[in-house]
Amino acid sequence: MSPQQMILSLLDKKITQEQIAKEVGVDQSTISRYTKGQNPTWHIAEKIKEVFEKYQKMKHKKPC
Repeated sequence: MSPQQMILSLLDKKITQEQIAKEVGVDQSTISRYTKGQNPTWHIAEKIKEVFEKYQKMKHKKPC
């Protein structure tokens, strides 16, 4: 999955660009550019992947 697809998937889950940007460590406008197809640097792509995986894990946790 590309960084763009990961961001779009997070947005579908009602996670805002602002939230994603804060966790990745970039401005919201940067996340916006990535949703439109601009490729992030390798370092930022890795951070996007980490955020995506974090929310995937949260989704799969069962309530106690």
